[in-house]
Amino acid sequence: MPVYVDKDGTKATQFDMGTLEMLGLVKMDFLGLKTLTELDYMKKLIKERHGVELNFLELGFDDPNVYKLLQSGKTTGFSSLK
Repeated sequence: MPVYVDKDGTKATQFDMGTLEMLGLVKMDFLGLKTLTELDYMKKLIKERHGVELNFLELGFDDPNVYKLLQSGKTTGFSSLK
């Protein structure tokens, strides 16, 4: 079975549970809070590089440049939406 290994060594497959069951395997999904760690790291970098204390709860949802970036498909999470 193809396995993806990311930069920190986490292994995963993109096969769905049904397909794996047909192959006689069991798929276990573990909740990871890696996203929160990444967001915290981003806040620290912004503070360090630009002297800005970022509060995610105060960010707007209508920045045209953000929508333009997402529509371009040049982001890690959206690369398959081209």
